[in-house]
This record gives sequence, C-alpha cells and structure tokens, in this order.
Amino acid sequence: MKWVTSNLLPLSILAAICLIVFFATFVRVRFVKPNWIMFGIGAVLLAVVVVGVIQIIRNPAGQVETVDEEEHDGPLPEIPKTALERLRLDWNSQNVANWSASETLADISEIAYQPPHEAERSYQALGFTQVMPVVQGSMIGYVITGENVTVVAFRGTDFSEVSDWIANLGRSATDTQHGQVHKGFYFAYQSMKQQVDAILTERDTTKLWVTGHSLGGALALMCAYDLEEIEHRRLNGIITFGQPMVAQQEFADYIDTLLIGRYARFVNRDDIVPKIPSSHVACGSLVWFTDNGVKRSKFKRVLYGAANPNEAPVGDAGGEDEAEIKPLTDAEFEALQAKLKAENAEAERLPEGTPIVTYQAAASSLVDDHSMWLYLDKIRTLLGVNAPEEPQ
Repeated sequence: MKWVTSNLLPLSILAAICLIVFFATFVRVRFVKPNWIMFGIGAVLLAVVVVGVIQIIRNPAGQVETVDEEEHDGPLPEIPKTALERLRLDWNSQNVANWSASETLADISEIAYQPPHEAERSYQALGFTQVMPVVQGSMIGYVITGENVTVVAFRGTDFSEVSDWIANLGRSATDTQHGQVHKGFYFAYQSMKQQVDAILTERDTTKLWVTGHSLGGALALMCAYDLEEIEHRRLNGIITFGQPMVAQQEFADYIDTLLIGRYARFVNRDDIVPKIPSSHVACGSLVWFTDNGVKRSKFKRVLYGAANPNEAPVGDAGGEDEAEIKPLTDAEFEALQAKLKAENAEAERLPEGTPIVTYQAAASSLVDDHSMWLYLDKIRTLLGVNAPEEPQ
C-alpha cells in the first residue's frame, strides 16, 4: 500500500484519463450506442482508481501497517545479567521483540537525562569504563565503552520542554545521496559528528550500538546512517524510543535496506512524537505498546540490495488483526502546534513558584505517553526484568 500512497499524482492523472475514456465512449457525431469495448476498458480503469483513492483515504502517506506480535511459546529467554553480555548477543529487529539489548539501551537512554557527572557514574555501574560526553549547544550525547562494546547514546528533549519543542518543530527537508531527510535533525547530528568520529577512532570496538529517546532518537538514526554508510563502521544495531520521523520516502526505503534486521523503534501507546513532523515517513521495525498488546510492523524486504541480503527475512510477519500508526497530516500538525503554543503561553502566565508538575500539566497532556521512564518500564515488563534495586 506504500506504493499507492506515494503515487497519488500518477493515480490522479490516470483517473482523469479514465473519465475521458469512459465518457468518450458515448461521444459521436450523433448520440448512438456506445463503443462497448472502450466502455469496458474505462469502467475497469475507473474501478481501479476508485479502489486506490479509498485506500489512500484509509492509509495516509507514510503510515506503518502493523500486525500483532506473535506470542512466545514457553518461558521467556534467560536474560544475561550484565549490560555488556546483553549487547554482545545476536539479534534481529524483525523477530519477536524479546531482545535483552532493548532493556539495556532503554536504561542507557534514560541515564542520558541525568546531569553529566551522575550519568558518568551510572554508565560505569553498567560496566562502561570509558565515558565521554559529546556536547554541542543544548544537545548532549555520550560515547560509552566497556571492553569491546561501545554505545553512542543521545539525550532527547527534557520532558518539561517537549511541548515547546513540538510547537516549534519545522518540516523542511534537505538532500542526501539517498533521498531527503529532515533538515533540522540532519544538521544537528552533523554538528556533533566530528566529536563522535574522533572518540570512536580511539576505541577498540567490535560491538557498536546507537540509541536515543525523542530528539535523541532522531539524532541516533542520523548517526547510524552516517556511521554505516559514510564511515563504513558496521553496527550491531540501533534501537530508539519515541523517535520522531526523520525521512522522506526514498531515504526511508534506503534505511530499511541498509539497516534491515538491525533497526527497531519503540512507540508507547498514543505518544504523539513518533507521528510528527508531518510530510515525513517512518522506517525501521516498529514495536508498538498498545492497550491490546504489542503490535509490530510487517517484515521489510530488500529494495536496493543490502550488503548481506541473505540476513533479510522475507514474507509476512504473521497475524490477521492489523492496525496502524497514522502520522499527522500537515493540517493536523499545524493544529497541534497552534494548540501547544497556546497552552505554553498560558503556562508561562502561571504565578511564579508554581510546582513543576502543575506546569507540565498545563503545558499539555498530549505528551503523557512520551516519558522515557514509561518506555523503560514497558520494556522491563515485556521482558520480565525487574528494575535494579536502589543503592543503600
């Protein structure tokens, strides 16, 4: 169905031709019986177009069709105790989402919100003895290494500022050699790239991961593309949480080939951030926590010819009960931004000293499902992993 939604203009032209052919069957010097062959051709073409238009209405451009996650038979796989052991395991982002690496990377993404000195201690407690922050303006990331495992993690927007960030998020795109991407996200990572490359050059790494939440997820995807495609560093994988959309269709298709089986993105319930910005599309393997269980995107197929296409699963993900995540249309996105700007303006007028929870409630309830802590909690529940005990 992605073909239909990305070819609206040709379908419109075809519709016009169909109508001309259809009604031309009745046009003669004098009105007589129609040319039934032309009439049949026009009717069939018109029916095809009608079906296509109905599907376009039901499936907005860029949306992701999903299926129910297959239930795991028997006990859950044993989860390795240490973060480094989990990140050394093989995985496939299109298989059942019982990857122990997802809990570790969610924990790493949560830690990224801590003040830098606290984050360093927290990463060291996970076994990462080398911790180097990457700072560019208000953006912060970390390159952390333990033994032969390295993770590049990006912090997202503080929860109290998410609604303001969404309200001012643009939609402009920029060109790459594999299609267009969101201009802001692309150049944001480019401003951090030199630091990331310099640190990785000094690290002895055989297992390389990239992760991030919210804005950090968008930076993570730009980083993964750059490391794999430009720097020719083989990634073990990228897992993001509450990530906004980054790609135009051509770039999304290329990412789905370049990182097939190695890119998963988690979405929590009605989190609004993965549905924006409009005019962009999602890519990667979706893991969607819903009130009716975990939903998954269908298997991706190689479109351009992956470096190792034999690793790419083919066929349907299974399941008949399909759902979908619908990105916001341009009109819906503009309405959302107007609403958030109004709410933010109202929140700024609250009396000085108003508790932060009150400010956040006033800012918007639209981002309630976006908290990184909620993602981490859902993943731990999915894997049957308990949160680590607080140190005494």
